[in-house]
Amino acid sequence: MNPEEKIALLENQIFEAKETQATIQYIVSSVLSQNTIKDVLWQIVHNCIRQLGFVDCVIYLYQENANALIQSAALENKTISFQEINNPIKLQIGEGIVGNVAKARKAEIISDTSKDSRYIIDDASRLSEIAVPILLGDKLIGVIDSEHPEKNFYTPRHFEILSTIASLCAFKIDSLYTMEKMQRVNAQLRIAQKIAQMGSWEYHINSEKIHFHARVEEMMIKTSSEPGLTFDEFEKNLHPSDAKTFRANWILFLEKDIAEPGYMRIILNGHEREILWRIADKKYIEFDKSGIIPGVFLDITDLRNLEKEKGHLILELTKRNQALSQFNKIISHNLRAPVANIIGILSLLEHISPEEDDHKELQNELTHLAAGVDGIIKDLNGALSHNIEINEAKSKILFEDIIQSNIDLLSAAIKEVNPTIRLNCKAEYAFGFPAYLNSIFYNLLANALKYRQPDRPLVIDISTHTDMTDVHIVFKDNGRGLNTSKSDDKIFGLYSRFHKEIEGKGLGLFITKQQIEFMGGNIYAEGKENEGLTVHIQLPKM
Repeated sequence: MNPEEKIALLENQIFEAKETQATIQYIVSSVLSQNTIKDVLWQIVHNCIRQLGFVDCVIYLYQENANALIQSAALENKTISFQEINNPIKLQIGEGIVGNVAKARKAEIISDTSKDSRYIIDDASRLSEIAVPILLGDKLIGVIDSEHPEKNFYTPRHFEILSTIASLCAFKIDSLYTMEKMQRVNAQLRIAQKIAQMGSWEYHINSEKIHFHARVEEMMIKTSSEPGLTFDEFEKNLHPSDAKTFRANWILFLEKDIAEPGYMRIILNGHEREILWRIADKKYIEFDKSGIIPGVFLDITDLRNLEKEKGHLILELTKRNQALSQFNKIISHNLRAPVANIIGILSLLEHISPEEDDHKELQNELTHLAAGVDGIIKDLNGALSHNIEINEAKSKILFEDIIQSNIDLLSAAIKEVNPTIRLNCKAEYAFGFPAYLNSIFYNLLANALKYRQPDRPLVIDISTHTDMTDVHIVFKDNGRGLNTSKSDDKIFGLYSRFHKEIEGKGLGLFITKQQIEFMGGNIYAEGKENEGLTVHIQLPKM
């Protein structure tokens, strides 16, 4: 291949990479705005997949109870009305190409369906097909399927984009499933409030015994077969700290007629239940003259458990939405500089003859940058394809590898600045999300290059060490710096900028802080004007 052909090939690769990036960005913004699973699926089918020039696209959702896939969104050939499919197909797992992809949890491109015995005709016979599973970790959510009348229609680029769409779709759908589950829990909570059993109890002044509803009394510890429990017997059924509180409240009631409701944890048949109780006012004794003080109790154990589950679901939903937001920011922010460098190199190549020595060097830089962009997209795709549970999706990442990959990614700016970069990695690795750690080091390194002090050589020191529980990363430069004592609350804020004369939007450190905190860590900075900046990062060991 001659130099001109190589340049043309590289230019075509860069053009495809830019188109892929634009498609992914569009999908991220459009899918994030949807509030129901149906809207997500139809948004992808109509507004995203259509951009790729497909003539057919169907999304199947997995029905776990039937172990089958059901068509849930499709292009116009299958549509009879708004978001309604004509004769939706139901496939068992392992049936047809789609069923096999779901079973193997692995995408396939079929170049010629006429030679594949698994092919099932839907609304029309077509000669090529691509099917990509929608997975969240190992959990099957559905399959994106597209067919085309021409053989060999689908390309690796289609495969990459559909895989990213499937990953994002899985993440969004799972978030909406969580929201729907939370709504069901809310409904159950309301029902529980209506049907929760209430019981009565009485204190008999003459016998100084507490009489509970018979069913409850049978489940309590007693020392005699006579009805009612003495205070000593009753307190044996209470949580130790609640027993003292109940006795004190009871004395307050007898002496001062103060009858406030209270909570107590009571042991019934070996199981702890939480009870809301209330004592009647003494005026009832004067009215009744029976020597009995009535009260009521409400078992709120199930109610409390539902509230805890609701809180957990809210937390999980918040985590998932934060993660989606972070991926959107990474795509829009972290790809900008490499793409700008690529465009700059392409511009230089136009004015340099292929025979000149600089031409080959620029070609090598272009290859490095293109590989870096591809790596970012693959990392994002890989991170999206996992369930972002803080302690489940982390992996072991070597510091020297991640630092070197970002040095390569920023090679053009590093060559221009020529900084001294010193590494002292006493801690060799950390556990975290690869896309996040890549983004963190990229932003810190890019900021050091951008905010260097022009009158002295730039020196960057990166060190790592561990203690009993955490991995510590210290990133220090001798650049322009800033007075952190005056800007502690703002340095990691959204759109915070401190050197207005230098182009930027103030997103880098904001994104970095969000990513570190999402992984369970902390970050803070120390610095003074014209004396550089030191960023301290702490991440959990596991």
